[in-house]
Amino acid sequence: MKFYKNYQILALFIALSASSYSYAGTNPSIAQLKIYGVGVANNADCSNATIVGLNSTGTTFDMLMNPTIVRGSVAAGTYNCIILIMDATVTFTPATGATGSCTAGTSYGRVLCQTGCSYTAYTVDANNLAVYGGSTPSTAASSADLANAPKVMLFLSTSSVGNGMNAFLKPGTGVWSNGLPLLAPLTVSATGSTGTFVTNFDGQVNGNGGTCDLIQPSFTFR
Repeated sequence: MKFYKNYQILALFIALSASSYSYAGTNPSIAQLKIYGVGVANNADCSNATIVGLNSTGTTFDMLMNPTIVRGSVAAGTYNCIILIMDATVTFTPATGATGSCTAGTSYGRVLCQTGCSYTAYTVDANNLAVYGGSTPSTAASSADLANAPKVMLFLSTSSVGNGMNAFLKPGTGVWSNGLPLLAPLTVSATGSTGTFVTNFDGQVNGNGGTCDLIQPSFTFR
């Protein structure tokens, strides 16, 4: 996910790169998410997040194909929290070499937040700032219950030590296990700069269980 950025323009793309996680799975050839907007916050607890490019209908992107997800305006600064507003679902296709419950070339749809998973409720105010609510349990009964998958915020924070269990809950003091780690912040220069936000799905297709699943990718700026 490339950010070509200055204090006027924020452009987001997705790219496949070397993973910082170690998981002996196979690669997807397609990984699709439906995204409604992106939030950025200077604070690692994601407070005072500005929402960029909010789209009420959402757009489905293949995250491996370098899509431009959103364009908007943000102030110069260091952003230690990135938020993806998205459906809690992923549609993916394992590449050649898939094993176990996965079949190469077959499309799978999975719910990312089902029974036992909760997410932070939110609204976006007139100033495009995120307003957070309480923890809300998902009504999706299983990973296959796509019709009841919630719309969520995925929190990426430089202070998060989360392992995926609470990826859709806002991180903060005492709950840094919420969200997912952002391995490096986004830095926006007032004079303009260029960086790359890497979302890596290498080796994240898991066919070891009874279903074919896609494990969380790693996230960083470089």
